[in-house]
Amino acid sequence: MAHYRVLKNQEISERENLIAELASEVANFTLRIHLPNRSFFEETSGASDLKTTEPIRGLYQLHRVFIIRGLPDEILVDTAAHEVRHAWQHQKQKFRWKPQSERDAEMFAREFNIAIGQPSPSKIVERLITVRSMRVGDVCAWVRNILLKQEGELR
Repeated sequence: MAHYRVLKNQEISERENLIAELASEVANFTLRIHLPNRSFFEETSGASDLKTTEPIRGLYQLHRVFIIRGLPDEILVDTAAHEVRHAWQHQKQKFRWKPQSERDAEMFAREFNIAIGQPSPSKIVERLITVRSMRVGDVCAWVRNILLKQEGELR
């Protein structure tokens, strides 16, 4: 059994949170739902907030998307799209059975990657910025700066 602790806001990487937000916004161009709140979590051996039978990268539960912290950019984007699709399923009351809902969310994440042009892992954040800019306008300069820096450069 895997145990996870939900992170407090001050424990969350600003860059990770912005990438997940951007991926969710871009995915929502297709889904057109009320985007759920988002939290990040980490695996723990101590007191836990979430327990699962197997390790997970993300989870949609109680109108909230949970994403494990520390994922590479391309996996973070894939996970955000996958979990937002679960939010769509919940809001539209589709795919109530787990195998069907997982297949649908996996398919949506693959289609999302194709829709944004199947960028290489090193270019995925730039591509998200471009797609969002084409739809609703540019991201502000300080957000763009945070997004385009690698995690090690932020310190």
